[in-house]
Amino acid sequence: MQKVFDFINEHRAQHIAIFSHVRGDGDCLGAQTGLADILQRAGYDVKLYNQEALPENFSFLAHYHEIVPFTEETVLPDLCIAVDCASLERIGNSPDTLHKLTWINIDHHVSNTSFGALNIVDAEAAATCEILARMAFAADIVLSKDAATSFYTGISTDTGSFLYANASAETFAIASRLVQAGANRTFVRENIFENTSKKQVEIYKYLYDHLEFALDGTMAYCIFSNEQLAALKAVPADLEGVVTMIREIQGVELAILFSESIKGICKISMRSRAEFNCNLACGALGGGGHVRASGATIEAPLAEAVDQTLAVVEAQWKEAAYAK
Repeated sequence: MQKVFDFINEHRAQHIAIFSHVRGDGDCLGAQTGLADILQRAGYDVKLYNQEALPENFSFLAHYHEIVPFTEETVLPDLCIAVDCASLERIGNSPDTLHKLTWINIDHHVSNTSFGALNIVDAEAAATCEILARMAFAADIVLSKDAATSFYTGISTDTGSFLYANASAETFAIASRLVQAGANRTFVRENIFENTSKKQVEIYKYLYDHLEFALDGTMAYCIFSNEQLAALKAVPADLEGVVTMIREIQGVELAILFSESIKGICKISMRSRAEFNCNLACGALGGGGHVRASGATIEAPLAEAVDQTLAVVEAQWKEAAYAK
């Protein structure tokens, strides 16, 4: 964390903007609110931005209600920080003037493009919140209960409540220190893992009724068209976690979720169990992320985007040693 403070002070920045990525999840929102808490307590003027509507189940996070879209009318900050964004494009549609400012880039994606003037990227970390918590502890910062809860939220959600393989011994150690610092595990459990809405139930019903299987049942996918999302009264943020549910089906190595929030723009989310390189496949589609969890956005009609994705996946599958 000292690197961040030193960089801010070197640039004589007082007004700081922290951005999280579109389709906000627990890690980016936890990182954004937790870092904001630290910087605000250090005396900086901090504003929080996200260019899309946020999932309401994260509203228990302190500073959540301070997060707003950045517009042409927004006063430019002295310095910007992007958390959990593999590229600057991940912050979504924003004024060009914003991109020309000085950026700090804090992330854990292997596909990170190092777009910042200061890049703090650790692809081995389970979550961006793990990086920030580690940095805070290394700097002997006494975390508030709010910041500890934010960082714990990001680590918990990005590790599937510590079930995924990305949860290392260090991940557990950092989570333990966050609990000692006052992280509210009850808030996380009740709001994230025990908080299924009726809308989500309808989404899950559609999912299981419209699953498609390929590659001898080792790949499964589902398509949510613009019309279907409207019928479900859902937005892309409501699909958070759905692709993981597909991966949890017995025998499925690769899960893909296709969602069309706007006509002609298709979002792809990939998750693999143990073998398939999602980052490689999504990279071929213009996206990226992690080896076992990645995504991409394709500007094409939905059917075309699906065909393009499946062609990339099948070609990679045939070339992979494990498929032979």
